[in-house]
Amino acid sequence: MLKKILNKIPIQIKFGKKSFANSIFNEDYFKNSVLCNEYYNSSISEQNNLYKNVAPLSTAIDKISDEFKSVQPYLENLNTGELTLKSPLIDKLKNPNSDTTQKEFLRQMASFFEINGSCYLVASAMSDTSEPKEIVAINPNDINIQEDMRDGYPAYYNYYSCNGSITFYRRETKDKFRYFTKDGMQELWHIKNFSIDSTKIEGLSKINSIYYKCRQWLLGGLHNMSMLERGARISLLVSTDNNIPDAQREKVKAELNNKYTGAENSGKIMLLTGGTMNVKEMSQSNKDMDFINLETQAEKSIYSKYQIPLPLVQSDSQTYDNYRQANNIFYNSVILPLVEKMYEELSIFLFPRYKLDITKFSLSYNKSEISGLEAQTLDNLKTLKDTDILNRDELRSLVGYGKTTDGDIFYIPANLIPAGTSIPDAEKKIREYLQKQKDVKGNKVFSDTDIEYAVKESK
Repeated sequence: MLKKILNKIPIQIKFGKKSFANSIFNEDYFKNSVLCNEYYNSSISEQNNLYKNVAPLSTAIDKISDEFKSVQPYLENLNTGELTLKSPLIDKLKNPNSDTTQKEFLRQMASFFEINGSCYLVASAMSDTSEPKEIVAINPNDINIQEDMRDGYPAYYNYYSCNGSITFYRRETKDKFRYFTKDGMQELWHIKNFSIDSTKIEGLSKINSIYYKCRQWLLGGLHNMSMLERGARISLLVSTDNNIPDAQREKVKAELNNKYTGAENSGKIMLLTGGTMNVKEMSQSNKDMDFINLETQAEKSIYSKYQIPLPLVQSDSQTYDNYRQANNIFYNSVILPLVEKMYEELSIFLFPRYKLDITKFSLSYNKSEISGLEAQTLDNLKTLKDTDILNRDELRSLVGYGKTTDGDIFYIPANLIPAGTSIPDAEKKIREYLQKQKDVKGNKVFSDTDIEYAVKESK
């Protein structure tokens, strides 16, 4: 019954001269897939092209990857909580390969993951257990995965480069699948996003759920540019004085669809010959021409998907206070979770090669060093100081400073008294306490006048 109803829906979706008979834009796909709650699974090359051409999409992903690369990885001792940079693993991350710096390597990891939902790392070493000579992030577009039909997991990965192809075969260890070349000198590690699909071989790209918003932004801009360049009409009604055969009418219709519809053909001037035809301009309302609002809504959808607060990317939404708050939200909801995921994957991948026990050590970060969290860190320190929970040295250690003289002494207001103490007893205790205070030479610190003033202020 549903199919009969859908078959009666008149739908025509075309973009320029291209035929979408076998694509996502044809009538059958729209009726049978989109209206039946299926989604479009974009390819890696499509995702890459959208990243290159859709400005708000590249802005969102670049914002995430730029902040991610600025977080310095540390090796953390899980028993003591100590963070250190003195480790062969940290040294290798600082110089992962001869062509890439640490920040560029981390940026590649985050960018590939946010664009494609997958990130591939290849470690090259003298053996399958030795420390890697280099670690490289691989473009997911250069990877082909062969699924093992017995269990649905990857059987092997093919990496295609300018020097040919390399195959990484599965080894089943006690806790993880690992993928090596036959000689064991190269290992591939696949970091992937959650996927709702039944397949276990690829991560789900965030672009899938905003694919049409990205296309809308792109085609809207193309339409506007075409109109600006050609400066002609948008929509016309074509009719003939006499009836024409069905075959000829379909031919003319196909000619019009192929040459005069679509974003890139908007504004073209049409010339028809071979008979009497009438061309009438169709009116178009301001609502139909409101591409700016459509573009703005598409941008908001893209930023929302990547959890980018608008004050961070749109100047008309910025004030000092909401920018500061938006930056805190961005770091806590996007950057730090991404850092924790990537560092966990790097730990599982690389720790065995450096003889590090993953139950005793982890890759971590120093929160006090992250510039985007400075305001939040200072607010937290002020709260801890005001509540007298930590002494001065403990507060300094939270922001990476060393100990000071008498930094372990707790200072509290002199007028504080135990609950239930009567006021006369409290005044007596204050006097006694202040009278006992002496300097290094044994002289009284407070005069009688100072003491009486303090007692008065405590009431």
